[in-house]
Amino acid sequence: MRRRAIPGLGLSALVLAALACGRTATEVRFVDLVAGQQLSVDGHRLRPDEIVAVDETWVSVTIQPGDEILAEVDLLGDPMLRLAGCLECTEAFDSGVAGTFEGFIRAAGGREIVLEIEIDAADGWWYREIDLEALSDTRVELAVRADIPPGCVLRLREATVRHQRTIPNLERGEKTQMLLISVDTLRSDGGGLSGELGATPSLDRLATEAERWTTVYAAASWTKPSHASLLTGYYPETHRAVLLNQGMDAAVPTLAERFKSAGFATAALVFDCTWLSPRWGFGKGFDSYRVTQFRAGRQAREAAGWVLDHREEDFFFFLHTFEPHSDFSVLPYEAPGLSRQTIAAEYDVRGFGCRKGLCAARFVNALSNHKIPERPKDAMILRDSY
Repeated sequence: MRRRAIPGLGLSALVLAALACGRTATEVRFVDLVAGQQLSVDGHRLRPDEIVAVDETWVSVTIQPGDEILAEVDLLGDPMLRLAGCLECTEAFDSGVAGTFEGFIRAAGGREIVLEIEIDAADGWWYREIDLEALSDTRVELAVRADIPPGCVLRLREATVRHQRTIPNLERGEKTQMLLISVDTLRSDGGGLSGELGATPSLDRLATEAERWTTVYAAASWTKPSHASLLTGYYPETHRAVLLNQGMDAAVPTLAERFKSAGFATAALVFDCTWLSPRWGFGKGFDSYRVTQFRAGRQAREAAGWVLDHREEDFFFFLHTFEPHSDFSVLPYEAPGLSRQTIAAEYDVRGFGCRKGLCAARFVNALSNHKIPERPKDAMILRDSY
């Protein structure tokens, strides 16, 4: 029986099979100082949390006025420091409240790079890259102070060091390496090939060299049954993960179980959207099944690190991101530059996107968790502990 296409509610999934080649390659690695809890203030490590700021939800750390943030990092080749954050104040966003984020990155022997970033609450999220090539292959101390007004906090969502090096003479191998990427609710016209030019440049480059299918069908209209079909190969009436409180039939084998039985390393990194929780059976067959609140960029860096660590093995890795998703019947999509302040100024709509103090994705998560029956006492949820 042919399945009906469901426009706008489909699941976009990409499967890649790769073999190691005998050529020179570039290895890129990331050290995430925020997620890795490598930033400290007064001897205490900063714990990241899901924070709503400027109407967007990010896993961030909160820095108070006058705090000095410290970290030690081993730099490798061609290092680059990426910082992103926003200044959140009790005053109106258009009031011109500003501050600085300043300090240094210093290596042994006194070599250092001075860091000074001017931040303004009216700008929303800011992003900077600092070239650390002059300090390559050294251990450095990062010391940065938040010089911001009272009544404000600095939400630091990213402090990441990128390393890059060339790996010569990779030997050709016989390894089979499978990477399955799911971009939940990404429509086909959301990418550059069939939608806005340049919206998804990395996917567009891949698609020009890959085999593409332009006619696809979702197994169901929502995340849990669609992914259960994706990871088992069965229709929803067979795997039975159909209703809010139903998981996959334990007798139905998963793709990860089949790979594992064939001797593959198996791992998954999925967004904490409730529906892909291990309690529904999605963790079956995975050596590691991580549920995180990371956004797509941080997830991609984590996945890339895992792939590099297992590049000499047969593996199957499943990456799921929820970035395009929102609940259109309750809240607007999160988007850079969209805030309650801009909506109020342009359309005279107050409190847009929030109810009872919860905004955007945090509200959606609370709403969905409220609808789900309480999980069995013996169920175990695997989550990243920050």
